[in-house]
Amino acid sequence: MKMNTMISVITILALVGLLLLRPTKEKIVYKTPPVDEYTSENVFEYINLYRNNNGLNTLSKSDALCRYATLRAYETDNYWNFADPHYKFKEDYENGNWLNPRYKMIFEILVKNHEVKLSPYEYFDLWRNSEEHNKIMLMKDFNYMCVSCVNKTCAGVFSADK
Repeated sequence: MKMNTMISVITILALVGLLLLRPTKEKIVYKTPPVDEYTSENVFEYINLYRNNNGLNTLSKSDALCRYATLRAYETDNYWNFADPHYKFKEDYENGNWLNPRYKMIFEILVKNHEVKLSPYEYFDLWRNSEEHNKIMLMKDFNYMCVSCVNKTCAGVFSADK
């Protein structure tokens, strides 16, 4: 009799465990870093205006690039470099695993001010006055861009279709 009771208890515990572990229909929501929408939007507009003034196309915003730019801005603001062990997406970044296959190329530009938060124009101007960053902003093959600013850091991500 004790053996049957023990098996029944184990069966009930197993069923309770399965109920607790069952897939939920609720969507998992990941907490995203707080994005400074005002600064992000204005830097985006400055870059497009700059491209237009240099005879280049206006870039469209891409949700995939915005998610990536937000992650890069957050990580750069908190850890600053690719080699930092806190950089959770380093392997995916290097292998291109995060990248939507529709893109044939991707470039990112980063800026972090350690003292105070800058105005949108000041972030843009830092990129414009850096030879390498300026080259990326003025590459003619791009179709998409997103700028995401978190705290005192902005990340700009640029891409083109295949």
